[in-house]
Amino acid sequence: YFEKSAALGNVEAYYRMGWAWFYEKGNEYKALQYYHEGAKKGYARCYAELGRIYLNKDSKQYNRRNADLAWSKYFEFIDELAKTDNFYWEWDITGYGEDVITFIFNMLMQCESINPKHEEFLYKYVRDIYRVTRDKIEKLREEYPSVSKFYEDKIIPFLQGLEEKYLLTHGEGEELGRNCKIQSDSIKRRSGSTQKGY
Repeated sequence: YFEKSAALGNVEAYYRMGWAWFYEKGNEYKALQYYHEGAKKGYARCYAELGRIYLNKDSKQYNRRNADLAWSKYFEFIDELAKTDNFYWEWDITGYGEDVITFIFNMLMQCESINPKHEEFLYKYVRDIYRVTRDKIEKLREEYPSVSKFYEDKIIPFLQGLEEKYLLTHGEGEELGRNCKIQSDSIKRRSGSTQKGY
C-alpha cells in the first residue's frame, strides 16, 4: 500500500515504510533508505528518525555527525513551522513536539553532549517542550512507569536547568525565539532580578 502511495507522490509514505522496516521488521539499513528518500522529498519527520538511528550507540549505523546534521534539518523545519498559524496544531497533533522530546531522551540516555545550536533551539521552545513532556508523563505513568520516571527525573530537570542557564547568561531582556519561562520566578529571586518577563 505505502509503495503505491509513494509512487503516487505521497511523501509521508516513505516515513511510514521506514517506520515499518525499523520498528516492525528490525531492518535499520532498509529503514534508512526510506527515511533518506522521504527527507530528500521534504518530509521533515524522516529527519527525526534519521537522527534517532544515527544517535544510537548500540547500532552499526551510529554516526554522531550524521545525527547532528539530521536533527539540524529537523529543527530548521520547526523554526519555519513556528512562523505559521498551524504551529500548535502540528506540534501537538502531528507529533513534532514528541519528536523533540525523543531527541532529548536519546541524548540523555546515550550520555551525549548537546550541540550548542541544538541547545539554543531547545531553549527557544522550552515552554512548549515542557508542556508536552508533562502530558507524556501522565500518559506513560500507568503502562510504562519506568519510562515515566525517567521523564520526571531526567527530562524535566534538564529543561529547568536549560532555562536557568540561558536566563542567567543571556538575561530576561533578550528574547530568543518563542521562549516562555517555566521557572523564572525562582531564578529571579536567586539572581536578584527585578525585570519583568516578556
